[in-house]
Amino acid sequence: MISDADIRRLGNLGITVPPMVSPVLEALLMEILAVPNPTISKSPPVGPGGIAGGPGFEGPRVSLPMGSLTSTSLNWSGAVCASRGRRFRSVFGRLRVPAQPSPPAQPREHRNYQCSMWVGMGGYRRWDSSLPQAGLMMGFRVGSNTPFLYGWQQWFLGTDADPYQAMDEFQVTWGDEVALAVMVDPAGQAATSVFLNLTQANFAVAGMVSPRVMTGVTAEWIVERPSPWECLKKPYPLCNYGAVAFSACVAYDDPADVRTLTGARMVRMVERRGRPTGTRFISVPVRAPGNGISVRYRS
Repeated sequence: MISDADIRRLGNLGITVPPMVSPVLEALLMEILAVPNPTISKSPPVGPGGIAGGPGFEGPRVSLPMGSLTSTSLNWSGAVCASRGRRFRSVFGRLRVPAQPSPPAQPREHRNYQCSMWVGMGGYRRWDSSLPQAGLMMGFRVGSNTPFLYGWQQWFLGTDADPYQAMDEFQVTWGDEVALAVMVDPAGQAATSVFLNLTQANFAVAGMVSPRVMTGVTAEWIVERPSPWECLKKPYPLCNYGAVAFSACVAYDDPADVRTLTGARMVRMVERRGRPTGTRFISVPVRAPGNGISVRYRS
């Protein structure tokens, strides 16, 4: 049972505890509190234009319905949970960072091979283009066989001025257990992002401010192939990330109504081919224990 003292300690980490805590979230919060002597860094909120005017590039694309509990997308794969007529205000999740990937096979496209893993709220519906999200980015840059991995946050609006920040102070490496959270204030224009490396005891707290209100009608746990902001219709090639295991997936809407992956939509990523024409699945989620999903790469 979370005590008032625990709630104050979590508040120091930037985590706002909902009025009603589900068993899934309680177990995750108690695990966070059990981390001994974590290193904690805090960053001021980032607004439009990002850090030093750098544009973000994590833009989602609209998913295409297939059925009541499945859909396809050109760049999303994972789980999407719809609110019950209310706005989501917070989303939590835990993931295991994949093992260090092998370089893409030759011949390679002259573009970065990338993959992002994140939690967020919004951006799934065709009319919803306000999405605060926080996660990890991995991949290979052009001409390099050494993979990169870092944390990032973004309030996606579909413009080159989206609030975006690379979390350089957040230490993370292959195989780490990481918890992520995004919490939005009642006005819907300011968010707190929390990055918790449970393996390395390294925690980072940051924030975002958006000129556009979040609708928050969906919550997501996603593996994505991102797009450059100047061409959101052409995602980067997907690097072979192996598998990403999400667990403790829970979201809260007004007034503290709890949603888990029960009834969530599973989204499968597809790639369209020119000749011969057709599509194929390249990243597919399956349900997993611990209120989670396992998202796997398909070559």
